[in-house]
Amino acid sequence: VSANVQKSSFNLTALLERHRDDDIICVQEPPWGFIKKVASTKNKEGDDYENTTTNRNFICLGASAKSRVCTYVNKKWAKSGPRLVPLSNQCIDVQCVALTIDNKEFTFLNVYNDSKEFTALNFLADCEDTLPDVTFAVGDFNLHHQRWDKTTRLNPRRARNRNKASELLEVIEIQNDLRLINEEDGPPTWISNNQDLEEYVLDLLFVHNTIQPSNFMINDDDRSSSDHKVLSWEIPVGSRHPPRRTIKRGSIAGG
Repeated sequence: VSANVQKSSFNLTALLERHRDDDIICVQEPPWGFIKKVASTKNKEGDDYENTTTNRNFICLGASAKSRVCTYVNKKWAKSGPRLVPLSNQCIDVQCVALTIDNKEFTFLNVYNDSKEFTALNFLADCEDTLPDVTFAVGDFNLHHQRWDKTTRLNPRRARNRNKASELLEVIEIQNDLRLINEEDGPPTWISNNQDLEEYVLDLLFVHNTIQPSNFMINDDDRSSSDHKVLSWEIPVGSRHPPRRTIKRGSIAGG
């Protein structure tokens, strides 16, 4: 499962409860703030304890005051060693989480790409040669391209940042041997609460070429007050992808 909850504790609490039986939940723009007072040796009134939303069914990885992504792993997979995979540099908008199931490693790249600075995309491009093998890349990419939204061909406004979208495809698909699961004529994933605004496809799922996910859905009735719909899919635990063949950008094979 993947969703942008737009920094709302209400949205995230509802998401975690509705999907309490699911395995992995990749969250973009999680909330962070005051939870409660805790005992302090320096302050008789106690110190402020801050965190993101927690849930009895999940282990939360990667949440911090600055991070714009975090990942929840169902506690039933606690023995699978859910862990953050160190990246070559730190980025508040990109997180890699791994689990080992039946001696097979599954890695999830959780991405929030802001629409102004493209911090996540620039980070991925800079680190393309050092990224770990990725099984799934998912998140709010905030980019427009005809590959995932056919109306981009007909609407010049939607074609803005097309070069950045093409760069994303090169980094994700060519360098990491992933493929896009969203269809070009699929439903929008972003519907503003302001009905005067257009609908967009911003939330994407990429999967390793050796894996065939099932039951991919873009859920409209699952988003609470968020503008973003919730993506969900099922994982074939019995498969494993081989190490990727790295292709340098600009080479003949890489285009």
